[in-house]
Amino acid sequence: MDIFVANDSVRQSLYHNKRDGTFEDIAISSGAGYDENGKTYAGMGIDAGDYDNDGYPDIFITTLSSETYPLYHNDRDLSFTYATNSTGVGQLTLLFSGWGTHFVDVNNDGLRDLFVAQGHVLDTIEKTNPYLKYKQTPLLMLNTGNRFVNV
Repeated sequence: MDIFVANDSVRQSLYHNKRDGTFEDIAISSGAGYDENGKTYAGMGIDAGDYDNDGYPDIFITTLSSETYPLYHNDRDLSFTYATNSTGVGQLTLLFSGWGTHFVDVNNDGLRDLFVAQGHVLDTIEKTNPYLKYKQTPLLMLNTGNRFVNV
């Protein structure tokens, strides 16, 4: 993985350095261009970090509310597996709008946790959708080894 670009409501971009002065967009062939249903999403914040300590950087992206935050597991061969639901991230993020994010080991256990700064784009969202909030607390997802939990 050389350059990953989170795009808003269009396919994501993953550029692989061909080592000849050019880059090739391999997002589709790598499995990181869309979500697990082949749909686009509003990519906002992004970070790369090795959440499972296999030596390869995985990709985490924040999105807007009603979309889960994608987590892509790096399969080492220029391919990625959509790990959002299998790691518990999907259930924790559906109602939020995320912006800045960072993999960080907050409890010094050797596992990278996920921090997300959040807040809805519409300051009147509660009037039209009572399940969503304009002011949202930061999200800290603790990595338990095979799943993330909200702390």
